[in-house]
Order: sequence, then structure tokens, then C-alpha cells
Amino acid sequence: MSATRDELLRIHNWDQPVFGDAYCIRCTTDDVWSDATAWPCRPLLDAGLTLDEAHEIIAQHRAKVHAKHQAKKDEEKRKGQQAAEEFNARYPVGTRVIAYPSVRPEFDVQLAEDTRLITTTRTPAWTLGHGEPVVSVHGCAGGISLEHIDIDHDSPLGDGELIARVLTVKNLGRIDGWLDRLDVFAKGYWESVDGKLAVTGLRIGSDYADRVVAKFGDTIIWRADGSFTVRAAVAS
Repeated sequence: MSATRDELLRIHNWDQPVFGDAYCIRCTTDDVWSDATAWPCRPLLDAGLTLDEAHEIIAQHRAKVHAKHQAKKDEEKRKGQQAAEEFNARYPVGTRVIAYPSVRPEFDVQLAEDTRLITTTRTPAWTLGHGEPVVSVHGCAGGISLEHIDIDHDSPLGDGELIARVLTVKNLGRIDGWLDRLDVFAKGYWESVDGKLAVTGLRIGSDYADRVVAKFGDTIIWRADGSFTVRAAVAS
């Protein structure tokens, strides 16, 4: 390829919309795609660039971009697999953790507090197809990103306890829904407040002998045998 043609190729660079043929950036004025100048443009054709050569230039460019993207994906998968393996080496199944299924508290304190789980892992960590390392925990379907998992070194969980969830006004619906998915009967607990009936907590269990009542601020404990207990809130 002559020096003149090399220089023209640098000047008359090309681009390509998602749909459509390549166009010459230099010869297309004001980026008007409806009246774009096809690439290779006339100066390149006059300099001897053939259509086959032009197609090969585009193909080589695409191959480089694809290789770059693939290398990035492969590196992300490698790092994800390494993170999963390191997590499994340090933390066996059953490790007590604080899980944030929706958002970490650094980004939304209230939402994180409303949705967090004090729980235990129920599977080893693994990677999703794109390389994200995740782990499954009791009380949540699917996997949660390891970035949303904190090891709970001061866990309130005791032997045989899988999950601890503090009941609040805001998360009442979510906890009720969670119990529904476990096929556990639950309904609002009503009391007289300032002379008016109001929901002050949640009644869990259909059997009178086994049912428990959690008031707002109390911690609901789900045990490995499927039973529930309640840890009363500490009065301030």
C-alpha cells in the first residue's frame, strides 16, 4: 500500500451505524446519515483502494474489537471464579452472614435495612455465566452477589437458627410474603393503641399452641427444623 493511500486512509476514516453500510466520516458533512458518503469514498477509490480491501479493513477492525471484548469477559470470569473459590475456602456452607438482596447500605440505607437478611449460606459460592460470583442464603431464592454479602462475626443466630429478621412497619409486607412462600400462616397482630385498634406486629403459625407473635422491633428467628421463635426488642 502506497504512502499516499496510507495517509488517505487515516484522513478518510470510517464509521458504521448499527444498521447500514460504512460511511466516510470526513466526507459526510454535519454527520447527516441520511445523506452519508459511502466508505470507501471517492478519494480512496481514486487512490486504488478496492472494495475487497475495504471489507477486509472493516473485518480486521471488528476482529480486534471482538478479541478485546472477549479478553475482558474472560478476565471478569477468571476474577469471579477466583473470588468464589476464595470465599468457599474461607467460609463453608452454613456460615452466618448479613445479606443485602436489593442494595447495600452505602447506596440506600433505608432500603438496605428494610430488606437485609441475617442468615446463613446454603450453598457454596459459584459464578454466573458472565462471571459474577454469587452464593445462596436461607430466606432468599437464587444467588446473591458476593459484593452484597458480609460475614456476620457478631451474629445473633444460635445453634439450629437459620435466619433472623427484625420486624418493622416498612418490611411487614415483605416478611408476610416471605412466610407465604414458605407456606407458613401469618397475619397482622392487632392491639388497642390510644383507644384505637392498630396492627402492632405479626402472628405466625396457625396452631394456637405453636404460634408466636412478633411485635414491631422484635426479631423473628427461623430455625432449621422449620419452627419460629421471637426475640423481643431490647427496650431503650
